Amino acid sequence: MLRLIYRLALHACPPDVRRDYGAEMESAFAQSLQIEAARAPLWRRPFIWIRAFGDLLAFAADQRRDRRTPRVVLSRQSRHSRRSLVKLQDIRVAFRLIRKQPLLSSAIILMLALGIGATTAIFSVVNGVLLRPLPFPEQERIVQVLGTRLDRGWGTVTLTEANFWDMKIRCSRSRSLACSMAPTSR
Repeated sequence: MLRLIYRLALHACPPDVRRDYGAEMESAFAQSLQIEAARAPLWRRPFIWIRAFGDLLAFAADQRRDRRTPRVVLSRQSRHSRRSLVKLQDIRVAFRLIRKQPLLSSAIILMLALGIGATTAIFSVVNGVLLRPLPFPEQERIVQVLGTRLDRGWGTVTLTEANFWDMKIRCSRSRSLACSMAPTSR
């Protein structure tokens, strides 16, 4: 019965819309009725039907109004002004959301701030360690010298300061020899 009434209400749509989309709209209406029949209590079903028919009539009115008004072709200049109007409208909606839901907005702003801060920190570390060259001339000549202590079972060990001075005296091939010592905990 409702399907027949819906089919009759489809006559409010323009003929080409009814021909192209009528069967699909009718089957979607029937499927929605089945879903709502299982979900909603019996007393709410008439409200659902009224809403479905109201949506159909509003859609039909929009289709008929669109056919009566001429289509406007936007020039490049009017597209630019339209974009700025849309951006302004987006900003207004964002401020309205901030005003109406301050807890959600503050959580979103906090997450954005944490994300931007973490990204900046990671980039700073990667830039300083991997991307930026070392602050030495001829960086390709920098080497790390390690020693061995096989008598104690150590494959590689760092050199002591005394060993460094001995090596500096013995090395005549290198232009300069420098040492960097890691601080030790006492």
